Amino acid sequence: MFELTSLASGSKGNCTLIENDTSAYIIDCGLSFKKLCEKMKALGKDLGKLKGIFVTHEHADHASGVRICADKLDIAVYANHDTALMLKQKNRMGKKCVIFENGQEIFLDGMCFQPFSVPHDAVNTVAYKVECEGRKISVLTDLGSVTELVVNQVQGSEVLVLECNYDQNMLMNCGRPWRTIQRIMSRHGHLSNEQAMELLERLMHPGLKDLYIGHISEDTNDYALVYDIVTKTLDKLGRNDIKPQILRRHGLLEA
Repeated sequence: MFELTSLASGSKGNCTLIENDTSAYIIDCGLSFKKLCEKMKALGKDLGKLKGIFVTHEHADHASGVRICADKLDIAVYANHDTALMLKQKNRMGKKCVIFENGQEIFLDGMCFQPFSVPHDAVNTVAYKVECEGRKISVLTDLGSVTELVVNQVQGSEVLVLECNYDQNMLMNCGRPWRTIQRIMSRHGHLSNEQAMELLERLMHPGLKDLYIGHISEDTNDYALVYDIVTKTLDKLGRNDIKPQILRRHGLLEA
């Protein structure tokens, strides 16, 4: 077994479970310990398998629960130096901390985690690819633009989590301050639906089996709209065999 389960996805909390037969790790923890336990139990997941938390960046929707969850479970927090320092300053770092360098391969319990840099407005944001027995899972959210590094790292994924954060028209008419809109649309903000689909076209290959669409804004996007755009893109690419999973705030899946 080597699989991914979304426990939460969106601007109010993110948490992704990666597990094999013996161990499990979560990427980000924007959940309280109570919520984490509830979601794991609801999905039939063994909390005792959790061995660590990998952090993409310090924003609250990805890191608010890191310290408490890590310390209660007595597990390590994995982060690069800059993110670890920010977590400590915000009192979100656990007692056990493992510092890595972006691009470093981290071998744990038969899995290889590799963080790589992505453009986002945090101190040093990363995304992750995880490999096990020749299979690759990539979790790609919180980036405002697509770099060649991103494409190279994520290519060949069997399982892909891809951000579709906002619809351009909805964002422009959402009533938010202009500086906030500019931040979201910037090269260090988030991916729009159109940008995400352009990236999906570049990443498509015969071995891609499971596609999860996540980090969808609740007020500048629409789940039905996202599903329609993704299915049309898959149809265009001749991949009707892929049934996209739309990740809602609570982490459950809508096909």
